[in-house]
Amino acid sequence: MLKYKITTDVTEEPITLDMAKNHLRVTTDDDDDYISSLISSAREYAEGYHDTSYGTREVTAVADSLMPVFELPVTPVNSVTSVVWKDTDGVSHDVTDKYVFDEYSSTLVLDGEINYGDSTPVAVNPVEIVFTAGMTPRKRTIQAMISKN
Repeated sequence: MLKYKITTDVTEEPITLDMAKNHLRVTTDDDDDYISSLISSAREYAEGYHDTSYGTREVTAVADSLMPVFELPVTPVNSVTSVVWKDTDGVSHDVTDKYVFDEYSSTLVLDGEINYGDSTPVAVNPVEIVFTAGMTPRKRTIQAMISKN
């Protein structure tokens, strides 16, 4: 499994504050911050339960070597921005065009060969993959998120 970090997190929740307040029958603004935190918690719970990212985010994953197949750790993947490996001279080599994305398995598959030449990859995390992941939850999932609060 690739190590990763969320570079840019979800900026828009799938449940609006108005939707949640309407569901809770809240008419004042006194608890807006609290309700907003419940919305984020409900999304995070649903993401963990379904193993799916709700809301678009940018992810940076790293690997110890260039492999013929990379299984991307956050799904669903919307697009792959870059696949780059770094050598011991500090040069970054863009090999994005050497990989094909398989949307059914959320994997990057090597399509061709990578020529290292005389370069040597750095020892720690030489490969960096940047991609966007996330989706809008279905209506039934949104209803379940609201009901969890």
